[in-house]
Amino acid sequence: MMRPDIRLILPSPQTVLEAFATPEAVIPHRRPELIAGLHRLHTLHRAYRAASTDVATEGLPESVLRDASASVTSLGADIEHTVFEIDAEVARRLDAHGGASFDAPLHTESIGAILSRVALLWIEVDAHREGTQELPAAVELFELIGAYGSLREAIASGNRQLPTVRRPCS
Repeated sequence: MMRPDIRLILPSPQTVLEAFATPEAVIPHRRPELIAGLHRLHTLHRAYRAASTDVATEGLPESVLRDASASVTSLGADIEHTVFEIDAEVARRLDAHGGASFDAPLHTESIGAILSRVALLWIEVDAHREGTQELPAAVELFELIGAYGSLREAIASGNRQLPTVRRPCS
């Protein structure tokens, strides 16, 4: 039996893609804190990608490499914390609405971790939007966003439950 009150907790796949495509836009949603988390993931992953590129670039001054390395570490921790915040918010909302059945299979990955991977793939696709005929990341992005949609429905129907939220080590 579909429980629409549960399904509305998680943003739809279309809303997730819209949040990444227009990170500066205000996207109306019943759970604006989740949309804010998506926007944060997008911003953090873009900065992480830029800092990682600097670390991997030969010939940059030592001070630039040191700053980029520190940024990679800091941004990685910020990404983990944002994933945790998303997961904690989803868990709070699910608990308030009764959550999944205890005999439903446990999914192996959290919603925050999935959305973090979607953000990474979106940034990869967006970076190569012009001039690329074939981009494997695009196929992977749409497969992942489809799987997210299916998971969202399985959670709503009580056929799947999410892993326990764990605070990052850092």
